[in-house]
Amino acid sequence: MSDGGEGFQVLAEEFQEVADNAPDEIEEDFQTLAGAMQDMADALAEVDFSDPESFDPSVFEQFDQAQFEEAGQRIETWLQEHCPEVT
Repeated sequence: MSDGGEGFQVLAEEFQEVADNAPDEIEEDFQTLAGAMQDMADALAEVDFSDPESFDPSVFEQFDQAQFEEAGQRIETWLQEHCPEVT
């Protein structure tokens, strides 16, 4: 694995920590996104980032884009209502 894949794994782990500590109202949405990030990190773990031919973009077909967009929108709405200085 190259640094790119390792970096994405670290990002997935950090996002999972945020999800684990999210407020109850939006924890499920954060868990949805954290799970997706971990799935992507797993899919990218075998990619040799120095060889573009080693990447198969079809690995992303398994992800439900609408589900992620909906979770992200609910998080954004919650943040606007509870933390307007952040948004």
